[in-house]
Amino acid sequence: MVFDKFHVYGYLSEAIDQVRRDEQNRAMKEQGYALIKGTRWLWLKSRNKLKRKQRQTLDEIMALNKNLHKAYLLKEDFADFYACENREEAEAFLKQWIRRCTRSGLYPFKQLARRLNRWKEGILAYFEHRITNAVSEGINNKIKVLKRRSYGFHDFHYFLLKIMDATGALPPLNSAIANDPQF
Repeated sequence: MVFDKFHVYGYLSEAIDQVRRDEQNRAMKEQGYALIKGTRWLWLKSRNKLKRKQRQTLDEIMALNKNLHKAYLLKEDFADFYACENREEAEAFLKQWIRRCTRSGLYPFKQLARRLNRWKEGILAYFEHRITNAVSEGINNKIKVLKRRSYGFHDFHYFLLKIMDATGALPPLNSAIANDPQF
């Protein structure tokens, strides 16, 4: 069983967002509330994808707030996990990173550390098989969208044809016509 990295990053995003919310609520009583408010998506972006103004805003907040600084550094460091060459390297990295989360003093990251430790075999299996379920997740999402759009259709076969067309399972009409001797 291989746990998809999309879900692992989702848990990481939840942890950093929880720290941001906690610190924003704490800042309501102190200083920095106006600076933190409205920065949710900045914390979730990779540092190298931030614009200069966004980077300056994050740097200001991190200079003011130690907990957010720790959380952001942990998040950014985790990006190196999926760059590991093999399972052994990844296991060593994960063990060290989990230890840092536990010692951080940030409750959401302690919870994340426990979760990743509990599911580490499935997470580390990625480095043996190098597979993700991104394609099936994408297809399932397309089917959900089609299902919403086709509300009221009573013909299951037509719905199945729409799914096959949307997912690329049907050949394009032009090539089917070009290869058919009747046309």
